[in-house]
Amino acid sequence: MQGLNRKETEDYIIDLFYNQNKTFREIQKIVRMSPLDIRAILDKLEPERASLSESSEAYKECNYYDLYKSERPRSYLVMGQYKNRNALRQHQKSEHGKYYFPKIRELLEYRSKLI
Repeated sequence: MQGLNRKETEDYIIDLFYNQNKTFREIQKIVRMSPLDIRAILDKLEPERASLSESSEAYKECNYYDLYKSERPRSYLVMGQYKNRNALRQHQKSEHGKYYFPKIRELLEYRSKLI
């Protein structure tokens, strides 16, 4: 990916993620940028998410994170790998972890009752 200025690169990443439904891993391969740089660009559009990620020390202990969006509506797969079990626990205790993890568990429990 050569010849794009910073603004064009940011617009391209936003298009890849929101319009073409590419995963972070796919975007990483296309634009040859780190997931943190890609996340920073996307966070400009989602300021509330940016403030949560900045407040989380657990991100520093995260080796890998990816979000996969299914072709089926409202279906996602979140994958993460942390340096150790303590790093995962810290993530779960972070501000956004306290908010999102119970909601995710509630959705999973509800879905398992439907099946």
